[in-house]
Amino acid sequence: MGESRHNPDQLLKGIQADEENRNKGLLKIFFGYAAGVGKTYAMLEAAHMEKQQGIDVVAGYIEPHARPKTAALLNGLEVLPTREVLYNGMIRNEFDIDMALKRKPQIILVDELAHTNAEGCRHAKRYQDIKELLNAGIDVYTTVNVQHIESLCDTVASITEIVVRERIPDSIFDNADQVELIDIEPQDLINRLNTRNVYRQTQENQAVENFFTIEKLTALREISLRRCADRVNILTENTRIKNHGDYHTGEHILVCLSSSPSNAKIIRTAAKMASAFKGEFTALFVETPDFSVMSEENVKRLRSNIRLAEQLGAKIETVYGEDVSFQIAEFTRLSGVSKIVIGRSSATKRHLLSKPTLTEKLIDYAPNLDVHIIPDTVSNAAVYQLRGGRKKNHIVFSVNDTLKSTSILILSSLVGMIFQKFGFDEANIITVFVLGVLATAVITNHQIYSLISSIVSVLVFNFLFTEPQFTLQAYDQGYPVTFIIMFLAAFLTGSLAIRIKNQAKQAAQSAYRTKVLFDTNQLLQQAKDKNEIVSATSNQLIKLLGKDIVFYLADGEVLDTPHIFSVTEENLESCISENEKAVAGWVLKNNKRAGATTGTLSNAKCLYLAVRSSMVYGVVGIVMGEIPLDPFENSILLSILGECALALENEKNAREKQEAAILAKNEQLRANLLRAISHDLRTPLTSISGNASNLLSNGDSFDNDTKKQLYMDIYDDSMWLINLVENLLAVTRIEEGRLNLHITEDLMEDVITEALHHINRKSEEHHISVESKEEFLLAKMDAKLIVQIICRTEQYSHLHYRQGRSKYMNKSLILVVEDDTSVRNLITTTLKAHEYRYLTAPNGQSAILEASSHNPDIVLLDLGLPDMDGVEIIKKIRTWSNMPIIVISARSEDTDKIDALDAGADDYLTKPFSVEELLARLRVTQRRLSMMQKVSPAEAVVFVNGKLRVDYVAGCAYLNEEELHLTPIEYKLLCLLTRNIGKVLTHTFLTQSIWGSSWDNDIASLRVFMATLRKKIEKEPNSPQYIQTHIGVGYRMLKVE
Repeated sequence: MGESRHNPDQLLKGIQADEENRNKGLLKIFFGYAAGVGKTYAMLEAAHMEKQQGIDVVAGYIEPHARPKTAALLNGLEVLPTREVLYNGMIRNEFDIDMALKRKPQIILVDELAHTNAEGCRHAKRYQDIKELLNAGIDVYTTVNVQHIESLCDTVASITEIVVRERIPDSIFDNADQVELIDIEPQDLINRLNTRNVYRQTQENQAVENFFTIEKLTALREISLRRCADRVNILTENTRIKNHGDYHTGEHILVCLSSSPSNAKIIRTAAKMASAFKGEFTALFVETPDFSVMSEENVKRLRSNIRLAEQLGAKIETVYGEDVSFQIAEFTRLSGVSKIVIGRSSATKRHLLSKPTLTEKLIDYAPNLDVHIIPDTVSNAAVYQLRGGRKKNHIVFSVNDTLKSTSILILSSLVGMIFQKFGFDEANIITVFVLGVLATAVITNHQIYSLISSIVSVLVFNFLFTEPQFTLQAYDQGYPVTFIIMFLAAFLTGSLAIRIKNQAKQAAQSAYRTKVLFDTNQLLQQAKDKNEIVSATSNQLIKLLGKDIVFYLADGEVLDTPHIFSVTEENLESCISENEKAVAGWVLKNNKRAGATTGTLSNAKCLYLAVRSSMVYGVVGIVMGEIPLDPFENSILLSILGECALALENEKNAREKQEAAILAKNEQLRANLLRAISHDLRTPLTSISGNASNLLSNGDSFDNDTKKQLYMDIYDDSMWLINLVENLLAVTRIEEGRLNLHITEDLMEDVITEALHHINRKSEEHHISVESKEEFLLAKMDAKLIVQIICRTEQYSHLHYRQGRSKYMNKSLILVVEDDTSVRNLITTTLKAHEYRYLTAPNGQSAILEASSHNPDIVLLDLGLPDMDGVEIIKKIRTWSNMPIIVISARSEDTDKIDALDAGADDYLTKPFSVEELLARLRVTQRRLSMMQKVSPAEAVVFVNGKLRVDYVAGCAYLNEEELHLTPIEYKLLCLLTRNIGKVLTHTFLTQSIWGSSWDNDIASLRVFMATLRKKIEKEPNSPQYIQTHIGVGYRMLKVE
C-alpha cells in the first residue's frame, strides 16, 4: 500500500502513445554546436554502415556544401531527385516529400532539420516533412545545430549577437529516438575552417570574424553538452514515469500573449518553467478594443507568438475586455493558475499622476499569485508600445461625416443664439456646444471629427457669443480659461463617447459570437442524424465567419462526398477540386490543420481543420483569403468543431448501440428458436428411443396391438422430425431469399383433405371440423406449405385426456402428466410393462384434479403444458401434499432445474432419457417412501445442533423452533448429515443413499438440492454455519454449540 497508485489517465495516455509509436518510424538526430563539426559526414557514414547490414537506405536531401569529403560519401547511396521550386525569380532545390513517401525506404537521410521550405512546398518547415515521414513508418536520419533549438534561441543570440530565424520546437529534439552529439574541440573546428573544409573563401573570413571565435564556440559547445544532458534527464524521468506512474505538482503556468517583440522570449521562459515544474501550460491573449486598430506588423507578430506558444505545448485561450490586468486576474482565479509570466512593461510610474503599470495592477488584483517578470532585452529604439503599435491610417475625410459635423455645429450655434435671445447664461450655451461635440463623436467614424468639432466649437462660441461679437477677440480676461475648459470638456467627452462606442461594438461582436456557440450546442442536441449535424455546424460557422464552408464526413480512412454551404453567389467548384480534396485528405490522415494561412499546403484556397474528439469524424474547409482568423474567432471556431465532433461521436455511439441492440435481439431470437427447436427435438427423440428400448427389452411381453402402437408412435415421431427439418430449411431459404414459392390456384377442400390424410393416424384423438361458406373456395397458394402448416397446427393442438389402469395392482400409483401423446404412450407402456399402476393427464388442470382426487404415490410431471407451466402445478400441489414429484422436461437450463426444485420438486429428469434411468429414479423414490413409512419407534430420537432440531419420529425439522418446509429429498439429505455429524459424506455416498446410483446427473441434482437446503437452514448461505462444502469431495454437518 505504500506504493503510489498509478494514475489511470496517465496509464491510458501511455498505452495510446505506445500504440501510436508502434507503427511510427524512428528519428535519429546528429547534433552539433556549430557548422563544420561533421554532422552530415557522420550521418552519411552511419548510412553506409546500415546499408552494409542490408538495410534499404536512401538519401532524401543532402545540403550541397562545398565539402569534397562529405560529397564523396554520397557515392554508393541512392539519392532521390530534389523538387525545383521557383522562389523570388530563382529556382531552389527542395526536399521532395511525395517522392520519399512513394519510394518508402527503411531509412531516409534528410539534412538540415530546421530548414524553412520555399513557398509552394507542402509544409513551411522541414521538421514537418520529417514528422510526416515518421508517421508513414520511415526511419529518418537528420542534422541540426544547437542554435536552432527554440528554447535556446535567446541564450545563443546573447552569445553570438545573431538571431536565428530557423528554429525547431524542443519537443522534436526531446522526443527523438536517438541523438548523437558530434563534438570536436573549438580550435580544431577553427583549423578546419581555415583549411576551407567548411565554407567557401568568400564566407570564411566573415564566419571567423562574426561567429567562429574560441570564446563563442566554447560557449556554444557547453550549451550543446548541457542540452544533451537535459535530454538524458528527460528520458530517464519518462522511463520512471512509465514504470511507476506520473506525478503532478499542481502547478499551472500562465503566459500572457501580446505583439511585443520580446513576447517570444517570455513564452520560451514560461515553457521552460512548465516543463521544470511538470505543470500545465496556458497562453492567454486579452483582446481589447485597441486590437481593431493594431498595425499589420504587430498583428503578424502576435500571430507568430501564438504559433510559438502552440509549438511549445501551450493551450491557447482568448478573453475580451478593456482592463487587461483585471481579465488576467479573473482568468487565473477561474482556471487555477499558480504562476504568471509576463514581460516588464515599457511604461514606468515616473510621477504621482501616472497610471499604475500592468504589473502593479496585476499584483493588486491577484496578490496570492507568483508573478514572474522577464526583463526586456530589446533596444530602446525597438521598444514596443501599444500606441505606437496602432495603425497609422491616413486621415480620409468623408463627405457624409463632414456634412454631419457641420450640421451639428450649425444646429448648436442656432440653439445657442436662441438661448442668448432668451437670456440664458453662457454656461448653458457652452453645454450646448459640448453636447454637439458628443453627438459628432457618436455619429461619425473617426476621432478627428470630434477633435475638429471641439476646436471649431470654441471658435464659434468666441465669434458669436463673447464680447466683442463677430470677432475672435475677448475683452474678459477669464475667457481664455473658459475656452480651454470648454475645449477640454468637449474633446474628452467626445473621446469617451468614441471609446464607449468601440467597446459597445466589441461587446456586441463578442456577444454575437458567444450566442453562435450557444445556438450551435442547442442545434446539435436537436440534430437527428449526421446530415443534420453537418448542416447545423456549417450554418453556424457561416454566421460566425461569414465565409463559405466545405464539409467532408469521414468514411473510414477516406472522405465522403463534400457538403457545400455558400454564403456568396460565387461558384465553389474550385474549392472541391482534386487538389483541394487532397489537402482535406491529408488533414484526415494526419489529424492536423492545413491549407490557406497555415504552414502546410498553404497554396490551397481553403483552411482545413479536423473535426475530432477520440478520432477524426470529418474535415471542415473554410474558404479563406490571405488574412488569418483572429484569436477569438479561432477559439470559437475550435469550440464549435469540438461540439460537432462530440455530436458526431454521440450519433455514432447511438447508431452502434441501436445496431448492437438489433444484434442482441436477433441473438435472443436465435437463442429462443434454438431453445424451442431443442425442446421440439427432445420430445420425439425421447419417444423414439424409449419405444425402441421397450421393444428391444420387453418386446416378448407386449401383445400385437401394443407393439403396433409403439411402431406407429416411432413412425409418427420420425415423420414429425422430417417435417421439422424441412421447415427449418425453408426458414433459412426465406432469410437468404432462396425460397421458391410455387403459387398455384387450388381448391381449399383438396388441400385440407390432403392434410387430413397425413394426420389420419391420430384423427380419432381429435375433433377436426371444416367449415366453408362457399361450396368451392379457390385460392392462390403454395399447397405443400399450407399442408405442412395444418399438420404443424394439429401437432400443437390440445390432446385428449385418457386414464388407464394396469392389470397389476400391487405397485405404486403413478400420475403421468404429459401433453405429448408419443411420450405419454412411452411412459405408460413402460409403467405397464413393469406392473405399475398409472393415471394420465394431458394438461395442468387435469393433473391437479387427478392428484387431489386419487392421491397418487408419485407424480411424473412435464413442465411445458398447454394451459399452465409445470412449476405452477408443483407450487399448488405443495400447498396441500408432500407427494414425490419427478419432473420430466426438455428444459435443460440450470435456471429451469433450480426453479422447479425450489418450488418443491423432488427430482429432475431431462429429455431425452433412457427407460432404465426413469425406472431407477422411480425405485429410489419408492425406497425413500418405504423407509419413511417403516421408521421404528426404537430409532425415534430427537437431534439437536445449535438452533437446529430434527424429530425423526415426526419427520419434521425445526430452526429457532419454527418448522422447516422441506421436500422429501431435502429431508433425507438433512437426516443423513445429522446422523453423521462431523463426518464428510462423499458425493457417491449421498447419491447412492438417496437415488441408489451415482451418475453425473445425480451429482448435479445433489448440488441443487443441497443449495436449496442451505437456503432454508442457513442464515447466510454464503457463510454456512451448519453445512460445510468440501469441494470435489462432499459435505459435512458442523457441530454448533
